[in-house]
Amino acid sequence: MMNQWPNIAQISRQEWQERAKQKGWWLLVDSAINSDVLNFIPVPQPQSRLYWDEMGEVHASISPYLIPMHSIDWLDENITHKSNWGMAIEINEAFHGETLDRQQEMLLSHLRTWSLAQAPEQEVAILRINDWSIFHVLWNATAAEKQHELKGPIQSLCYWEAKDESAFMSRLTGDMNPEVLVKTPIQLTDEQYLGLSHWADRHQHQKYREHLQQHHQDTHKWSEDEWKTFLPQQTKQARDYGFEQPNDVVRYLSLSVVMGKDFIETSWAKEALSKPRHLGQKSQMDQLFAQALKQTNEESPTS
Repeated sequence: MMNQWPNIAQISRQEWQERAKQKGWWLLVDSAINSDVLNFIPVPQPQSRLYWDEMGEVHASISPYLIPMHSIDWLDENITHKSNWGMAIEINEAFHGETLDRQQEMLLSHLRTWSLAQAPEQEVAILRINDWSIFHVLWNATAAEKQHELKGPIQSLCYWEAKDESAFMSRLTGDMNPEVLVKTPIQLTDEQYLGLSHWADRHQHQKYREHLQQHHQDTHKWSEDEWKTFLPQQTKQARDYGFEQPNDVVRYLSLSVVMGKDFIETSWAKEALSKPRHLGQKSQMDQLFAQALKQTNEESPTS
């Protein structure tokens, strides 16, 4: 994991182990990433669950949970061996003297406020505020005069993985406001929405790249510039033709590698696109793949 944001410091594992023993630290762990988390949640679970009311009941098995700090060794064995497991949160030192129940209540109340968001002209959606990267993308896309609303009672955040010799820590700047009166769902600004969208695209592009490198040996020799051109261009092209789902997009990218970036302009591709989007049990992407295979067989030299 790289230090991608200027307000994040890299500290040694030993230093983090010492800091984690201090008061005020909590763990926001994602059961969607590691279902074993549910075995470690104190009863009653709703008291620790980030998702609340009906949403919490329906999605209890994939909700993040806020639990007290454990030893780093225990966490490495049970939680942090999986990437994107969540993050550690330190409540502002002004509240270190509060009971654990009160600290948990304050943090959950704040995090829940930021768990539902609505982008300009978009529907309300769950915002994975428990994700270290998403939180910091949002933080850096938030105007300085508004950052206290995102900060709330949080003082610091930390992320590490079991295999790492160091940890990443950020101390949130600005005034502390324990209970900011912000309406939910959060109305994302254009800057916040663009920041999150760009991050999501980069994240998805990396997954596409890994898939293509695994299945298409020709891509192993591509330069970074070639990847930076190919992925956004062909992903946009796929969406322009109605292929929105990641499974369809990655198949479109595979066709672009094998058949060429302009394959969609060929007569055989146009023939596939001219048919209904679903023909029996075959989707339009299935039909496109079938036409590509037929074209490849026709072009192959016969023995």
